[in-house]
Amino acid sequence: MQTGWKLLGNHWYYMNGSGAMLTGWQLISGTWYYMDESGVMQTGWQTIGNQKYYFDGSGAMVTGWQLIDNVWYYFENSGELNNQPSSKPPVNDAIKVYYEITGDSSVTVEQMVNYYKKSGKPYPAEALKAGGAATIEEFCQIYYEECETEGIKAEVAFIQSMIETGFLQFGGSVKIEQFNFAGLGATGNGVSGNSFENVRMGIRAHVQHLKCYANTEPLKNECVDPRWGAWLRGKAPYVEWLSIPNNPNGTGWAGDADYAAKILKGIQDMKKIEVSMN
Repeated sequence: MQTGWKLLGNHWYYMNGSGAMLTGWQLISGTWYYMDESGVMQTGWQTIGNQKYYFDGSGAMVTGWQLIDNVWYYFENSGELNNQPSSKPPVNDAIKVYYEITGDSSVTVEQMVNYYKKSGKPYPAEALKAGGAATIEEFCQIYYEECETEGIKAEVAFIQSMIETGFLQFGGSVKIEQFNFAGLGATGNGVSGNSFENVRMGIRAHVQHLKCYANTEPLKNECVDPRWGAWLRGKAPYVEWLSIPNNPNGTGWAGDADYAAKILKGIQDMKKIEVSMN
């Protein structure tokens, strides 16, 4: 009679002292493992009882900070994934730590304006003047103010709006007169998405939706985000998690796996722009 670990085909099983195959959670030699209902030892990401866990290649449940596919994740001592840990990932110059959406802005309005001007795209003054932003300077100032109010980094929201609108040229199903700068509600197949009464309200809705994903803090202004949902709170605290394929919660802003990389590239380029000392 065989007891202990047994390899059958490509799967590991564990037999107890009487030779019975074990299933479910098992503490073996001080390490937690999980066997499915057929007894197969699990590895990688697993959802068990509505909680996410990660088991390394040996089947061991991981805890603490873990670097998985070049992404830092934090797991409680119970093994449950915590999307909003109180600590930070280990410092390692060889590893890029995720870019948090919540926090103080690290760019100025001037940098935002000059980043737009460097794109070579004409500012749609006539259309946006009707919504209260006749110049790119006014437009960027509104973004900065709304982000500052809600504690969201202006560089994240602004670059995202540039990606979503093609530097305010629109051209897709969302029209410029909707004052929708983040594609809110534009789910594809010609669906034009939400409309807002003016530029500031459109920007406010964008920033509030970012905050919905980024943390669980209450809004400072009255909610104007029609896509706000309690089920999204804190599900994407990092720019990288805005890409649905890269989000362990299975949600996010866009289905493009490179969506976050595009935002981060824009942020990097904008930060390189020198600020005048006047």
